[in-house]
Amino acid sequence: MTAPTLAYHSVVDVFTADGTWYKPVGLAYAIVVLTGGGGGGGWATSGIAGIEVGGGGGGALRSKPIPASLLPDAVQIVVGAGGVYRQSDGGDSWFGADYRAPGGQCGEDHPLGGMGGVSPLRGGQGGAGSGAWGEAVTALPAQLLCGGGGGAGVGDAWGGQSGMNLRSDGTTTTNAPLLWPGVHQAGHGGAPRSGGAGQQFPQWPAGGGGARQDGAAGSVAIIQVVSNITDIT
Repeated sequence: MTAPTLAYHSVVDVFTADGTWYKPVGLAYAIVVLTGGGGGGGWATSGIAGIEVGGGGGGALRSKPIPASLLPDAVQIVVGAGGVYRQSDGGDSWFGADYRAPGGQCGEDHPLGGMGGVSPLRGGQGGAGSGAWGEAVTALPAQLLCGGGGGAGVGDAWGGQSGMNLRSDGTTTTNAPLLWPGVHQAGHGGAPRSGGAGQQFPQWPAGGGGARQDGAAGSVAIIQVVSNITDIT
């Protein structure tokens, strides 16, 4: 008789809407990766009575390894909504009641741009209403686990990048692809909807909205390491 063999495999669940995560049988540990929603951009009224508005802040990212022994059988998931331009901040994403990734701030009434979600892996600041690009964020040398890029302010400006997700070079609106989106990498910020940069929309997840753009929604991902025993006779 051959002794049983213990092996491990990974299972990844990505939530794009509120729901419930259930702990699988044989779970060893889980890595939870959350991104908050990107803040909505301002109204882009820089030509009216001297009012300037900025882009929305990118949502923050939080990553947390959790042993199976500390996880209940079911956990409620809340996915932060993208902020509406001129109206709202990005929503916070939650894994249960203890783990949270804050959303970015709306750019309305913030001439210097909405603040990115606050976290060690923070979101980028929205661009200033004077026409500044959104802030790019990185976590060198591993450029994947980063918050969302900030949205651009009014004018000919571009949204900020997130890690290796390079923003456009000013001559094209092509979006750079994400590496494992919603799990390891957040999205770039958006350009002003009426600006010379064209229709560069904030990228999911967590990208901040450019002026007159909504922010991108957040995400909750659970990377699960599960054991299984093969009984060989």
